[in-house]
Amino acid sequence: MWVLAATVSAALLGTATAVSFVQDALPYAYDALEPAVDAQTMELHFSKHHAGYITNLNKAIATNASSFDSLSLTDIIEVAKEQDVLVRNNGGGAYNHDLFWKAMAPVDGVGQRSAALEQAITSAFGSYDAFEEALSEAAGSVFGSGWAWLVVGRTGALSIMTSPNQDSPLMGLEAIPILGIDVWEHAYYLNYQNRRAEYIAAWMNIINWTQVSENFESYALEGSPVPSLTEEEATTAPPPEDSDADVLSAAANGDTLRSRQLAEADAPVVFEQAELPYAYDALEPVIDAQTMELHFSKHHAGYINKLNTAISTLSEVPTELTALLPKIKTLGAAVRNNGGGAYNHAMFWETMAPNGTAASQPSEALMKAIEVSFPSFEAMQEQFSIRAGRVFGSGWAWLVVDPKDPQNLAIVTTPNQDSPLMDDDAGDAMIPILGLDVWEHAYYLKYQNRRADYIAAWWGLVNWDKVSSFYDEYASKGQPVPLLTSTQQGGAQPEEGSPDSSSALSVTASVMSLLLPTLVVAMAVGGGVRW
Repeated sequence: MWVLAATVSAALLGTATAVSFVQDALPYAYDALEPAVDAQTMELHFSKHHAGYITNLNKAIATNASSFDSLSLTDIIEVAKEQDVLVRNNGGGAYNHDLFWKAMAPVDGVGQRSAALEQAITSAFGSYDAFEEALSEAAGSVFGSGWAWLVVGRTGALSIMTSPNQDSPLMGLEAIPILGIDVWEHAYYLNYQNRRAEYIAAWMNIINWTQVSENFESYALEGSPVPSLTEEEATTAPPPEDSDADVLSAAANGDTLRSRQLAEADAPVVFEQAELPYAYDALEPVIDAQTMELHFSKHHAGYINKLNTAISTLSEVPTELTALLPKIKTLGAAVRNNGGGAYNHAMFWETMAPNGTAASQPSEALMKAIEVSFPSFEAMQEQFSIRAGRVFGSGWAWLVVDPKDPQNLAIVTTPNQDSPLMDDDAGDAMIPILGLDVWEHAYYLKYQNRRADYIAAWWGLVNWDKVSSFYDEYASKGQPVPLLTSTQQGGAQPEEGSPDSSSALSVTASVMSLLLPTLVVAMAVGGGVRW
């Protein structure tokens, strides 16, 4: 493996018919891993998600057959970062899942770790229990969509790494994976919802140690990646663009976060979550009550709690942008991820309304800006839906306003919990006025892999009264939407979970809108071995 890069590079110069990959049969029944992994999740995961990656990979390599002449899937994976994004995303998804299925087994068939693997685990981690704890911690720490891996490095030693989305440790010749756990939400959400830690703990009991030992001894120790998927010469045209295998990857007004700054100079800054102005079932049938309750009371509340923890370590949270800018490089990933999650969801709740309770069209001013920026209102919706459907992994789609030219609207997407307000290197921060959450937890209980259905239904919930007010009152004037109200109040911060935690003291409105543009630094996108 370690000298394969040169071989692959040479192969890329050849010309011939590209290979096509076929999904191997699942080595057990869909219900064989219960209760750790339920049958419905297994069927969707295998027959829709994994099959979709393979189908889309075949389409991607068919468009550039000469570049992939006679390459195995592991060859393609190792040069994926040099290829286009479709090959990288779908090639990684094809390989990662194949390794995932084969490294699991029903509880009564998991086997034993070989002596060589047991010794390697003890040498690297101190004990099996320490290894399990380290892998569990890594899997739990992945923000957004991704994987945690047990890998073999150049020296033959074991280590643990994570990768975002469908990236593989093989990409860039970093390491050889012998065991991986999928922590995309589709891997566990139907059964565990937001309880990822429970999924990880249960998964530890279905690891196929016989297979993992073989991966270690027969391949990784020899410097070779574990082979994957059946190859056949491509002889047929790729499936149509609307193939079922294309896995694409809710309402009323009211503020969802309030903020206050403590009167004491040394008092901690804290955010609180306001109640929704509607019942959890108010968005039915578009967004089901269970999803709404989990999304609001677990996911959104979790971002706020973790943001409070993250900012508690800062010496101060300034209220002016000029004072905040010097702190950009010290804010850290926890502030970026959870600050974005707090703000994004606040806008998400406010820009939806139960069907029939809000305007179905934008205001005159916003409609004019839309028609200046897009061929029509309907064209904007179509482009937005396409962009939302194409978000790979976890993220958002946004209708944004250029603060330098408020008549200029655009559609952008952001990964994970990033916000358009987060300034990039070119200083092109945009003002969001409408956002759609396409993290799988936003729709998977009801729609599973049918993200396109969720997107289409969501349009019936958009609160154009609220979106128009965001544009008319703020974005059209080059100002970010102040989703947080502001007062000042003294007193100590209540402990999380205490009776007073629902009225926890919070930071000024200006802080959040000013904080977001600087949260771009230090995004946690997964660990990795580097040589």
